Amino acid sequence: MQWYYLDTNKQQVPFDENYVQALAHDGTINAQTLTWNERLPEWQSAAASFPQSFGQQQAIPQQQISPPAGMSQQGKAKMPVRMEESKMLNHDLRELVKDLASYLSANAKWIRFFGIILIISGIAQLIFLYGALFIWLGVILMKAASQAEIALKTGTNESLERCLYQIGRFFKINGIVLLVLLILYIGAIIAVLSMELLAPFLGGGIEPGL
Repeated sequence: MQWYYLDTNKQQVPFDENYVQALAHDGTINAQTLTWNERLPEWQSAAASFPQSFGQQQAIPQQQISPPAGMSQQGKAKMPVRMEESKMLNHDLRELVKDLASYLSANAKWIRFFGIILIISGIAQLIFLYGALFIWLGVILMKAASQAEIALKTGTNESLERCLYQIGRFFKINGIVLLVLLILYIGAIIAVLSMELLAPFLGGGIEPGL
């Protein structure tokens, strides 16, 4: 069942009822925000729609809620059409998220397996600095695999974004590590070549047999 709320600009915004507390926490909605779904005859406050999330805040009785500005009887007649369009767009978005997540979720077991290997390797080498790095990378892969599976099941773009963010972090950290190792490797080569080139000059003043 699709829910909608009216934002400060009186725009009808679709939302998932599972994220009500998150929306309330970041200030997107509050107890007086008007909400609606297809089973309700009128818009009503979020406190009335979700008393478990706004239990300590007073709900505005339904009959006291005035319609949003510009929502006359003609506006109400147009509302189902707009709601249906928003519902279709939201459904299409969820299907797109699921399609994108399916490619990642199909390899979630391998991603999680590689993450476990990194964690085990890191624990075995924890006395060295790179042991902690392996554990960190393993945890990142485990999080990415979990978010990919959640995105596939729920179709929420937030889960897909978290999955892609974790994968991006994994490659970014690996890239930084490889870059540092490359710089150290090149520096070591330069140091060795410099010592070989300077060896005749450094040893030129030493007499044979001493």
